[in-house]
Amino acid sequence: MANGVLVRMTPPAILRCPMAHALAQWVQNDLGPASNGLPSPPVAIATAGSYECRGRNNDSNGKVSEHGRANALDLGAIRLANGAIIDLSNGSAPSSFRQHLRDAACRRFTTVLGPGSDPYHANHIHLDLIERARGYRICQWDVEAREAANEVPLPPPNPLRVERRR
Repeated sequence: MANGVLVRMTPPAILRCPMAHALAQWVQNDLGPASNGLPSPPVAIATAGSYECRGRNNDSNGKVSEHGRANALDLGAIRLANGAIIDLSNGSAPSSFRQHLRDAACRRFTTVLGPGSDPYHANHIHLDLIERARGYRICQWDVEAREAANEVPLPPPNPLRVERRR
């Protein structure tokens, strides 16, 4: 960070260079200033996922996830120097801190998904740098969300095939 303190990623993330650079800039320029009101500075960020060759939302038949391109990171909690843990997806964590991080992430990354976006992202924050037509961005992280979804709903069953009489 700006004060020279290193913030570790645990476990270490595997990312493409542009994503690693954007994340480092977010930590240095956004997480640092946002944490000024906290009782202790951040020393680690728990990663909930980085490179993993899979489809979106773990659907093996879906489009390749940005995680499969090493172009995405899922953030868990932030550990402070005093040992305190701030869960970014928990509505009881300081709202102004999470709001500052959300706004900064939405400026820096092309996709930000967290609580309030869908059940898949109810317990972590997803960041990626997917390139979309006309610079379209997605920023869906409800910092006021109080509860995470307990389970991911299953997709609706395929409609029954109706046979026609001739």
